[in-house]
This record gives sequence, structure tokens and C-alpha cells, in this order.
Amino acid sequence: MNEPRTLAIDIGGSGIKAALLDGAGSMIGQRQRVPTPPKPIAPEQLIHAIEEAAAPLGAFERVSVGFPGYVRDGRVLTAPNLGTEALAGFDLESTLARHWGKPVRVLNDADVQGFGAIKGHGV
Repeated sequence: MNEPRTLAIDIGGSGIKAALLDGAGSMIGQRQRVPTPPKPIAPEQLIHAIEEAAAPLGAFERVSVGFPGYVRDGRVLTAPNLGTEALAGFDLESTLARHWGKPVRVLNDADVQGFGAIKGHGV
């Protein structure tokens, strides 16, 4: 297999979901889900829960994360459903990139969904 596998992470208020995607964006195997830690979530708790959801999925070459708050350049600015004070300023993108040694992109979860719907000529 020569095409890159993407680890797709969806962080939600009640659950963190993870799935592997092939080069065409189709899911490989079963998605995983773990409960979102209690609010307010400390950065270390968030990283641990993401790792727990991703661990059973196997190898990947890159990571895409949808986050339920305002994100700029991979850094959390607000996290209304998770605890803004605890996560404000947290560089989730760089932390996960260092953790896995892979390229990571973190965006607002609605933005990620919108990018997934685009077919090349708008929505």
C-alpha cells in the first residue's frame, strides 16, 4: 500500500472518535470511540483520551483533528463545551505532532466537515 493513511479525530462534548482513512477518504476498519473526559478538560487529559481512541487503529502517516471551538494555527482559542479556561492557548497541533512524530492539522470541527463536503467546485 503506497497511499498515505490519515488518522481522523473528531473531538466532541461527549465522545472522542477516531478512524483511519485511505487516500480516497474512505474509512479503513472500524471507528473507535472513548468518552470525553469531564469538564473542564486539562490538555494532558485531552491528549490521553485522543491516544486511547487512536491506539487500536494501527499505522498512519498523517492526522486530521476536528475540534469543537475556535482554533487558529492549531492553537485552541476557545473551547466552550470542554472548558475554555483550561484549554485556551493550548497548541494542540504541535503537541500531537511531537507526540506521534507525524504531520497534524487541527481545525474547527465544522470547518473540517465543510472541507469534507467540497468536491472541487464549491459545496
